[in-house]
Amino acid sequence: RAVRLLLLAHLARGDVRGAVGDLGRKELDAAKKAGDKSAEATMLLALAETAGGQEPTEQLQRWAKDSIGLFKEIGDRKMYATALLALAGLRLKASRPEEAEAAELHAISRWLLLRGHAQEAIEVVNQALEILEEVYALADAREIAYWKTLVLAHTKANNTTSALRAARDGFDRCEDARDKSGEGNAHLLISAVQSNSGQFGKAIRSATKATYAFEDAGNQSGRGEALCVMSRIRGRLGLFDKALRDLEEALNAFEDLGDMLGQGRALQQRSEVFMGKKDMKSALRCAVEARELFQDTKDASGEAQALLQVSTAELAGGNFERAGRAAEEAKGLFAEMDDMVGEASAELMAMATQMRSEDYDAAVKTGKRALALYREFGDRLQDEVYTMMQISIAQIMSVVKKEQAGTATEKALQDGANKAKNYAKEAIAIANSSHDPRSKGFAQYGMGYVLGVTGPYPEAMIITVEAVGCFKECKDYQWEAAGFLLVANHHSVLSDQFGQARDLAEEVVWMAQQVSDGALEDEGWVMLDRINRARQAYEQRQQKAKMAQAIQSQIVPFAQQGTQEQAPQQQTSMSAPAAQVSQARLDLGKNLTPETVAALITDLALQMIGDDVELEKDMPLMEAGLTSNTAVMFRDAIKNSIPGLKLPVTLSFDYPSVGAISEFIAEQLWSGT
Repeated sequence: RAVRLLLLAHLARGDVRGAVGDLGRKELDAAKKAGDKSAEATMLLALAETAGGQEPTEQLQRWAKDSIGLFKEIGDRKMYATALLALAGLRLKASRPEEAEAAELHAISRWLLLRGHAQEAIEVVNQALEILEEVYALADAREIAYWKTLVLAHTKANNTTSALRAARDGFDRCEDARDKSGEGNAHLLISAVQSNSGQFGKAIRSATKATYAFEDAGNQSGRGEALCVMSRIRGRLGLFDKALRDLEEALNAFEDLGDMLGQGRALQQRSEVFMGKKDMKSALRCAVEARELFQDTKDASGEAQALLQVSTAELAGGNFERAGRAAEEAKGLFAEMDDMVGEASAELMAMATQMRSEDYDAAVKTGKRALALYREFGDRLQDEVYTMMQISIAQIMSVVKKEQAGTATEKALQDGANKAKNYAKEAIAIANSSHDPRSKGFAQYGMGYVLGVTGPYPEAMIITVEAVGCFKECKDYQWEAAGFLLVANHHSVLSDQFGQARDLAEEVVWMAQQVSDGALEDEGWVMLDRINRARQAYEQRQQKAKMAQAIQSQIVPFAQQGTQEQAPQQQTSMSAPAAQVSQARLDLGKNLTPETVAALITDLALQMIGDDVELEKDMPLMEAGLTSNTAVMFRDAIKNSIPGLKLPVTLSFDYPSVGAISEFIAEQLWSGT
């Protein structure tokens, strides 16, 4: 196999003579004499792949056929498949050389895209499309795959306009050819670009058009895929019930076709939707059913992915041991397939389980294994940086845990903190060399987290804000919200910045609701509660200090106190502010009354919930039908109706009824705040 790779390398460099040479034939003869069928098959395949400029096509195909027979005989399925592909390529070149050239260019562009070289992939796939357009006046069914690669490459290069143009060009080609299935696939490409750029309404409409096109073509499989796409978008918007209805239709379509793989993918997506609804029991059930389907079809990759979902659902449900076992099973399947990227993702899932169970030392070791896999695979800088961020966080949390338990020396704690910083620094260096904003965001987030523990806090604040900017640039709203949460944590440490901390935590809750990230939303609420408790504790300490100061100032000789003479004056000075406030209330509230405010709030709430609800003053709005998404719209409607109000993003949660909201607003209007 090493000789085969050497011959292929010569060919790739353009050295045809070196690729064929005597080495390949000598190795073939040696393998035959030794009776080594594996080596013989490998060298037959190598000659078929590399001797194109020196031998006739018939000889190349004969070598490929002989290698297929030998690989089948010895049971080497991977090389058997490789030889079959080589024979298919030889036959294609013999019958349609231009199409073969386009197919090769497309394969190269896919490889470049997989390795993260988006701009080079764009150039190569455009060459492939030019060949197809020269050879075929109208697009055939296979051409849409080339357009898909082009759209993906533009998307990876963060060029939304070019991606959308490519998708529409692909649609035009399919429409000219009257290829309805091609039109459906092009609509899905357009939908994907619109969804990635936050145009969710347009994305749903494009996906709907795809379902109609597939239906016109009689393509039930395509229709099922389009319904899955619609469901995914609706899930992002928090429209979980509609998303589940789409998936029910998709499942029916796949079941009618007997497409077990399609059913498995739809069940995996149902699991994701149930996770969004925080129905972990249903999410787990769907992931387990998906795994069973993939097992029945012997799809090891699908089974491994389903196991990662099982692990995620178990982890969310607090079942750390079962989550860890599922991640280990997934890792084993990926390892059997030589899928290093999949194996690394399973290691990261195991790491997340260890982090949740506070086994930070084990998490560091697991993270290091994931990092080694990404580095061995190569060209996965973003994954490397992300993993290093997680290792630095696990490392610093290990230090915190040991310090709290008093189980480590001062030197050991300092060494652990330095290791965490070093991982974060290395991640920043790699990210800066990649010029990728998401990688920079991960690296800066990791350093911000570490500095938030070790200090200095101002530096932690600066670098975390920079991370938020990077996530905002690449429109990664979930990590942007996570960055806000970390900044809020830094603010909460500083006693004079509780207000900024609360504002940021409220922003996190709102952003998490927009992307239907229940876990992040929960973290936002926990942070809000922590900030409020910290602020109350700080204010209590301040109040006690003031009282102590006041008592100290009053400890003077009784004869000098003059209490009788000073009492009226003290009463007057204390009453004056109250009179001023009363006057301010009258000025601010002269156009509204508490009754009109309550009526307005009731009317706006009914617009969100529906006029058929009998809404009482103290009825919880969430029980009446207000959702987390409409709660944000409700708050905005109140601000528009009564300008000048300062309303928290969490208004409907902090003040759950019409009466509570009315009282809160009245307090602002008639207290001058």
